[in-house]
Amino acid sequence: MYSNTSEQYWRHRKKPDGKKKTLIALGVLSLALVGSTYIIRGTSRARAQRHELEMQRRRAAEVTEGHRSQCEDHVKAMHNECSSLCNGERKSIPRPTMYQSCLHGCLGAFHDAAVIGCRQGSEEDAFHKVSSDSFEHCSNYKNTLPKPEVLSTCRKYHREGTKVGHRLGLRYLQHLLDSEYS
Repeated sequence: MYSNTSEQYWRHRKKPDGKKKTLIALGVLSLALVGSTYIIRGTSRARAQRHELEMQRRRAAEVTEGHRSQCEDHVKAMHNECSSLCNGERKSIPRPTMYQSCLHGCLGAFHDAAVIGCRQGSEEDAFHKVSSDSFEHCSNYKNTLPKPEVLSTCRKYHREGTKVGHRLGLRYLQHLLDSEYS
């Protein structure tokens, strides 16, 4: 009695092998399609990056001292970048202290890093030259209450000012060269 019903049950439960093979083939095909798309995108990105590097090399050879000094003069006149960067600290408690430490840290690094960017130095060079001064530069806030927060805010925005200043220096130098070429 039980053997017949279980045999019938398991016969009914058997799945045809054709569907399984079709699903496996479809999965392999979709993985191959995704992989080839990824490779094609990667090569086009790499090609674009090589082109951009070649353009930068050409322009770097044609940068004159006049370009660099014009870039430095323009960047030294900029103060709004640090103000907009520190805008989030305006409402941090203690209110004027956190914002002032942010501005102090950012402005202490921004101009020097921007000059390095105008001279086409690497971001690593900017961090090495400018960030070594962060402890000395932010030492005014060493004993300001709340002690670790105010000092760390100054140091944090000293690093951010380095990043933003370097990028801005490079970008403005690039703008000068692009406007000259067009």
